[in-house]
Amino acid sequence: MTLDVGRLNPRHGRHEPTGGTPPRRPDSVRRTTTIDMRRDEGPTGPLLLLGRGRDLKTTPTGAVGHEQFAAFEALVDFYGGRQISQLETAPERPALRSVVGARAGSGFRAAFTAADPSLLAEDSLLYLLLDDLPVATLVSGQAVNAALSISGARPPGHRSEYPVNVCAGFTPEGTILTEVRAAGRAPVVTGPVAPSLASDDPLAWHSIEVLPRHAMRRARRIDVWRNADESVSVDVLFRDSYRRVDDIETVIHEYSVTAEIAPDLSAFTACAATGNTLPWVECSAAPASAGNLQGVPLDELRERIRETWTGPLTCTHLNDTLRSLADVPALLDILIDGQPDIPRTSQGA
Repeated sequence: MTLDVGRLNPRHGRHEPTGGTPPRRPDSVRRTTTIDMRRDEGPTGPLLLLGRGRDLKTTPTGAVGHEQFAAFEALVDFYGGRQISQLETAPERPALRSVVGARAGSGFRAAFTAADPSLLAEDSLLYLLLDDLPVATLVSGQAVNAALSISGARPPGHRSEYPVNVCAGFTPEGTILTEVRAAGRAPVVTGPVAPSLASDDPLAWHSIEVLPRHAMRRARRIDVWRNADESVSVDVLFRDSYRRVDDIETVIHEYSVTAEIAPDLSAFTACAATGNTLPWVECSAAPASAGNLQGVPLDELRERIRETWTGPLTCTHLNDTLRSLADVPALLDILIDGQPDIPRTSQGA
């Protein structure tokens, strides 16, 4: 059976994606990142990952007070063990050359952290981009599934068994595993048309290229500011999207997250997530897990999520969104560094 690219799966989740981007707040820092997942040689060819990110400080007067960029390009042999055959970063980090040959999956985060232990402290923006690399590799399989479903073909190394209860979407009687048992393959996610995230502000995001057909994009925006009582507020948008063969970009996952953090950054005082767009009806159980961040110390966030945010009441993509909140202290350092308004720097790679 071939895929009707214009037909929505009747068991899709919520479809209310966000359009536009809120204005930059005076006296705030905005981090934006994207990872494009491309297969320029076709669905079964090598996976090209293009990561781009920017930190932008907005002064109390609305001027640019600080701007820095980071980027990476990685080539992954998706069907040959998902090994990384090429990796380049900007700024250049020579120690990271040792991860070429590593698997772009489980263990990659530990591998690049061991190769360059000072990366997180010295460049949390590049660290975040690389932290996203293994899940971006995994997510990119959606594009392959969609592309090959049009012809009814199966990808190399096709599997018919999937983990159970790894997240809300993989419950035993959920849409994915029910379809796997019935048809021998996972269903294709059919998301809503992706509204543009563009705004009237040319600095709302870093420079973003048009997404090619059958490519995917992981985009995130993190806004951080201090309130009058010195508490910290965070506003986050996270989106995974896919551009179909008919040149329409659709949303696969989209989450909005708001968080409040104690003035001394000791712990989260509140956190809430909304699943604006979710692939399956079962996924609606996941957003409530964000509330469990209340009381969690920031310096334990990544470890806590890795160890306890698992099972059918969570979502891998929401977990990645919450993990990014660990960078709030680094973003606050940009906010309070006292740098005067400076010219914009070049974007590098």
